[in-house]
Amino acid sequence: MNDKGVKYEKIARDFLENKGCKIVAQNFFCPQGEIDLVALDKAWLCFVEVRYRWQNLDTAILSVDQKKAEKINLAAQKFLEQNSQFENFQLRFDLIAVSNSKIAGKYAVQHLKNFF
Repeated sequence: MNDKGVKYEKIARDFLENKGCKIVAQNFFCPQGEIDLVALDKAWLCFVEVRYRWQNLDTAILSVDQKKAEKINLAAQKFLEQNSQFENFQLRFDLIAVSNSKIAGKYAVQHLKNFF
């Protein structure tokens, strides 16, 4: 992962933690794909894709296509196979979009729950 990706995943991670989520994995890799963040949000196990776009949040949101969603779904299945302690959680696939459109000196962040 490049330095830029690390930076924006940290922004997303901090955002989730400030909302009360607990991060249980970051950059989970397997042959099926990658998951940027895996977080616990109460009874939900959330598989989170982080997308950054320089100009605005809309382009970050639109950058997740069906093929990417399928890869994340397959990677999530592999994650669950390797981490049986999470088998009783409800599953959710979220997107966190980050853009340079700073508000009050902070990056713009949008959290879309159940995005795909």
